Amino acid sequence: MSPPAASAPAASAGQPPKQLGISPPFSTASPKSWDLESTAQLEQVLQACGCFETAEQKARRESVIADLEAMAQQWSKDLGRSRGIEEQAVQSVATLRTFGSYRLGVNTPDADIDCLLLCPRHCAREDFFNSFCRDYLATRDDVSEVFPVPEAYTPVMKFKMRDVPVDMLFCSLQHAQLPRPLDVQEDRHLRDLDAEGVRSLNGVRVAELILQLVPNQTTFRTALRAIKEWARRRGIYSNVLGCLGGVNWAILVAFVCQKYPNAAPSTLLHRLFRLYFKWSWPMPILITPTREEPAEGCTPHAVWNPKVDLRDRAHLMPIVTPAYPAMNSSYNVGEPQLRLLKEEIARGLELTEKIQEERSHWAELFEPSDFFYRFQHYVQVDVLADNPEDHRRWFGWIESRLRHLTLALERPPQLLAHPYANTIFQRVAAASGPPQLCTSFFIGLSFPCE
Repeated sequence: MSPPAASAPAASAGQPPKQLGISPPFSTASPKSWDLESTAQLEQVLQACGCFETAEQKARRESVIADLEAMAQQWSKDLGRSRGIEEQAVQSVATLRTFGSYRLGVNTPDADIDCLLLCPRHCAREDFFNSFCRDYLATRDDVSEVFPVPEAYTPVMKFKMRDVPVDMLFCSLQHAQLPRPLDVQEDRHLRDLDAEGVRSLNGVRVAELILQLVPNQTTFRTALRAIKEWARRRGIYSNVLGCLGGVNWAILVAFVCQKYPNAAPSTLLHRLFRLYFKWSWPMPILITPTREEPAEGCTPHAVWNPKVDLRDRAHLMPIVTPAYPAMNSSYNVGEPQLRLLKEEIARGLELTEKIQEERSHWAELFEPSDFFYRFQHYVQVDVLADNPEDHRRWFGWIESRLRHLTLALERPPQLLAHPYANTIFQRVAAASGPPQLCTSFFIGLSFPCE
């Protein structure tokens, strides 16, 4: 399991605090009493929005992670013995690391657990999607909806365990025995990994680094919870659809925390909207300097670099991951999505300024989007299937291509497409047989010349 989160390094007595990020802070001012009162009001609104787990829900997640790790360790041992691995090496078993919202400490009650299974080299990705899935995972009574996606950009196993959704990645490190302790930040673990393995491992590396690169993890978590809830309610929370997802928002919030290291969460939200309202995209967001090369003796990998890569240069809203090899986490953002994000950030800035002037309140910031009242014309894409497995497959296929449809709709210059990241699920009557499962995507259309 993931180790406890490490706090940012503290300054020694008489020494200035260590600078986090690539440039000095904009302000080191401490919060005033009004900022703390405003933060308390913000947290009350987040509680009302259902952003926090109960103690029982948290304990259930922890038990799921513990059982998954125990199962994976047994699989790793059994697989090693079946291949004639020496018993001493077999005892160096798999380990499970979490990342994403759970690792960052900002998961909602309905969020999935993102985790990575790290194994010694006798375990291969094919074994994970075959024997582990078939003989260990799918045979458990408390596991349901097992859905392996080995062909995905980052191969993933999706399932539920005791009704907790889990997205499980896999990475086989080139070690006969896993080091103890295993520090995933060491570049040597990238040796001889393919692109899928690097992306899988970097999910954990990025999450760990983000926590190390923020000056105060408590304020970071409160601000990140707030911005994620705001983005969900405003219909702009989806990396797949070309808006921004969890890691994008985490890096954006971490950057603002670095610039205002002592600010209260309520202040950070206002500064975030103000900073990104004025930001000159495509100037990238970086929370640590990027490295062109790994540590000496380690395998080099392609690094995001718009100076030498034409594809990188075409990115509209670069939000760069802190771990080597640095990648643009927001490469999916297109012109329609960037325009939408700018509009919502402008609204957020207006409302947070009113809140600071005591002319508004936090609940107004989190009001749901008026998407279905803003336009006269909409494109609706329905994903219909007779059973959950077919529905999941078609949903994933359509979702991954919808941002291309959004871009194509704007090819006539007189039309603007407005994506909406929230979907609507329902059961619809079929011509014959039981009702079908239906998920609907929506794109608003406007004609500025009218």
